[in-house]
Amino acid sequence: ANRYFFGVLYLCRNTLLSLIPVAFANYPSVQVTMLAAVMLLGMIVQMRAWPWRTKVANITDMIFSGGVVLFLVIAGPIVHFETEQDQRSYAAFISWSFCALLLVFIVAFVVVAFMYLRRWLNSEKPYKVFLTHHKGAAGSLARFIKLILSKHSSDRFFLDSDELQDLDSLFECVRAHTKFVVPLLTPALMTRPWCVGELTTAFLNRVPILPISCNGCTIIPSSRVPGILNSWTVDEFQPLLAAGINEAAIEATVEHMATLRVIEYDRSNDLEKQEGTILRISEYCKLKRRPFVDYSSKASSSQILLLTHTDHYEALSSSMILQIQLQQHLQESVFVPTTKKQMDKALLKAKILVILLYNGILYDPAFAGMILAAYRESLDLSPENSSGLMSKTLSNSSEEFAWNRIITVSADPSFVFPGHEFYASLAAQGVSVNDSLGPEVGPLLCDAYRSVFKKISLPFSGHASIGMIEHQVKEIGKRVSAHLHGADIAGGVVRTVTGRRISTTSAERDGMQSLGLSPLDAFRSPVSMMASPWPDDEASYAYEEDEETGIRREFSDDEDLLMPTNHAHEALALPKPSDMVVHTF
Repeated sequence: ANRYFFGVLYLCRNTLLSLIPVAFANYPSVQVTMLAAVMLLGMIVQMRAWPWRTKVANITDMIFSGGVVLFLVIAGPIVHFETEQDQRSYAAFISWSFCALLLVFIVAFVVVAFMYLRRWLNSEKPYKVFLTHHKGAAGSLARFIKLILSKHSSDRFFLDSDELQDLDSLFECVRAHTKFVVPLLTPALMTRPWCVGELTTAFLNRVPILPISCNGCTIIPSSRVPGILNSWTVDEFQPLLAAGINEAAIEATVEHMATLRVIEYDRSNDLEKQEGTILRISEYCKLKRRPFVDYSSKASSSQILLLTHTDHYEALSSSMILQIQLQQHLQESVFVPTTKKQMDKALLKAKILVILLYNGILYDPAFAGMILAAYRESLDLSPENSSGLMSKTLSNSSEEFAWNRIITVSADPSFVFPGHEFYASLAAQGVSVNDSLGPEVGPLLCDAYRSVFKKISLPFSGHASIGMIEHQVKEIGKRVSAHLHGADIAGGVVRTVTGRRISTTSAERDGMQSLGLSPLDAFRSPVSMMASPWPDDEASYAYEEDEETGIRREFSDDEDLLMPTNHAHEALALPKPSDMVVHTF
């Protein structure tokens, strides 16, 4: 997604390749040399940018470009010279070319040596930005800010979940290895001893501080410092005392921070606006900018929708982290709707719903409205008829609805899955009377929530290290990719858990999707095969394909696929304990 600029370079290279034979029509030797130089330069740019989406395409392009350069190098010496003047011109051109290459090499060597010498004399600090934050209130926000800064800059940034190895070296890192300290101001920031120690160390060692005010939060007044210090235990205050940080130094730090310039940060904004705010941090800290970097933009026509708690700032930051990581991993756009209006528009193209579970999400009216919109879309049910639960009928094209492909992700350890009492209260009262989510839609919303929480959740943590996050996103991406690609299968062969490949027709898939099942779900569950979802007058078949011979054997509707039998009534009988066969290996 960051290599769109290569198309312009690719066109320029092809244009030069077509103009060189015309410009040097009377000098074949010069043509060969110029063509080789352009091809070689284009190959170097391609190897550096690595623009194509797959590794095979990049390697193939590199091999073909190298082959053309090799051919030109071999053909150069055997070019026929019609006159002696042509031969002398070619020799002079080659001589000047080698002199130019030697000069470029000498200049590059001098520039590199000068840069290393300058870095050694200036002793540049390894971390340009140190993110100070309260883990519970801004841990995911700090991760999101680092992701955006790393996207636009090649500098290094300190985030404790990635870089911290030893608490004893934390203050030393601030003092000697950090260029700017960026505290994320939240109400509980100055109540944490380590956060206060980082800021005080920066103040005492004259490290610039750039406060970020999260939704209008400001630095505490210095008069509150004694009360905060008294709330700490001796063990909490001891590391600060060992580093030479006392009450007077902390009060001086607070007073100094009250005079500093503050960047306002609204965590309720969308990804595009938050990225713009983070770029102001980059400008203030004078970070090295990467060229040709795309800015985030809204993609309301995405096939993947990511829903979360819209009134929880950490949930929103975690959703943006997951959004960025999934887009990079899947090369598919992901959209995070926060209102029912956005949800209604996004559902027109959506195929998959990813729900990021956070504590309190079940009582969020905006989330309930979006879930209800998706659930209603999968039913032939309008909002005006939401109370008629007995009239619910699934649409014939239900496999196209995102509701049938839900993936739940648990991002908050404090989240508690709903129980009987919650569902009883929800059915009787709804979520919010003011948002048309009162008792009249309570039963329907209860059905929707029950359907959501039948899914097995995958773990995700915005507070984890980047390596752990990438591993979790990889596992989430596998499930998303399976749903996304499975939605496009039309009569293909699917593989069951037993290893058998079974081909299904569209009639079978329509029936299974009407029950909210995928083709594989039906083969895993004998009960789902008993309740045949398609009419008896329709022809629907399944095939078992032999792995070795490739011969397909046809099954009829009344034959169980998991337990082949010649009698249809035997497939309807539930197994008994006495029928169990114990195998030993």
